[in-house]
Amino acid sequence: MMGGLHVEMALLKVIGDFLAGSGWTSVMTSAGVTTEGRAESLQKGSQTSKSQWAHQVNAVALYISQRKAYDDYRRTCGTENLQSFDLWSQKMVSECPQFCYWNKVLQLECLPLAFIRSQQEANYTLYVQTLTAIIPWMLAMDHYHYARWLTVHETDLQELPNDSVVDVHRAFVKGNFVTQKSSHKFSALAHDQIHEQPQNVIVKGDGGVIGITENEAAHRRWMVAGSEIARIVNEFEDQF
Repeated sequence: MMGGLHVEMALLKVIGDFLAGSGWTSVMTSAGVTTEGRAESLQKGSQTSKSQWAHQVNAVALYISQRKAYDDYRRTCGTENLQSFDLWSQKMVSECPQFCYWNKVLQLECLPLAFIRSQQEANYTLYVQTLTAIIPWMLAMDHYHYARWLTVHETDLQELPNDSVVDVHRAFVKGNFVTQKSSHKFSALAHDQIHEQPQNVIVKGDGGVIGITENEAAHRRWMVAGSEIARIVNEFEDQF
């Protein structure tokens, strides 16, 4: 399994690349959503949770704008020639380049939301569907590393029902492709996100993990003993 958190982070960078030069940062600043410097950081996906929030706000704003434009169309169009919202959107996409671009932005910004939902709901079917939709964007925006390995990952998941490891597929369908730390709904997390939360923070310490990875022996000890060290530290903190 590829880490869901890191796939999401890569997807946020893809969105940032697609928005480059669009004036997105100016819009977010002018609307009072964030400051200019922070808007550039959010566009680049440097802060995962805040970037999620910013793109969610933008997606809502784009959809509201589309609905308002459609309402204007309904008022000016006769009832006989009135098109549905979907047909009207398709027509606008083909006729107006600006509408086409921001409609693609809306679709792209909905992808991380669907991806997060698939993990937090432990919805394996939605997870695979979202991965399939993400891969073309990775290719289009030249994120070739993730494009290459997400393709392999998605193909492996599609082939699971036909392989000899049918039990793995059944476990994934039951939601075991993510980790549920509590009994609350919509609270499941990707395995790499679980790893990054308390255990990794404890083991890395203030100095981070960069120095450890440069020393092969220290890195090996960290990989083997890291989780046990985190457990001991947690037990000690719980007692005091």
